Amino acid sequence: MSKTTLQILTEARELIADPSRWCKFAMARDVNQKSVGSITAEAVSWCAYGAAIRVEYGATSLRPTSVVVRGDVLVLLERAAQKLCHSCPPYVNDFMGHAAVLKVYDKAIELARETENV
Repeated sequence: MSKTTLQILTEARELIADPSRWCKFAMARDVNQKSVGSITAEAVSWCAYGAAIRVEYGATSLRPTSVVVRGDVLVLLERAAQKLCHSCPPYVNDFMGHAAVLKVYDKAIELARETENV
């Protein structure tokens, strides 16, 4: 059974809540800080989008280029980043920092809860 939007957002936020499990300028990084696919077994830290992909797909043998952020998750992260930072999630992730990313996730989770309650 696939995860709900709220589950993906909540689990992705938990995944990168610890700054050591969050990264910039790559979807994911390994223990040597080398850029890797977000679904590879070597990944130990993720960007805002990479975390959502990892939560949805897990560690898998799929080619990293064959997976993308699910549309509904992407839309909520985009809306949250625009509302809070007047920017897109990759910019927030790479230039505004870890705390800003967590705030974007918190807002996206809030928006997902509102959507579920409609």
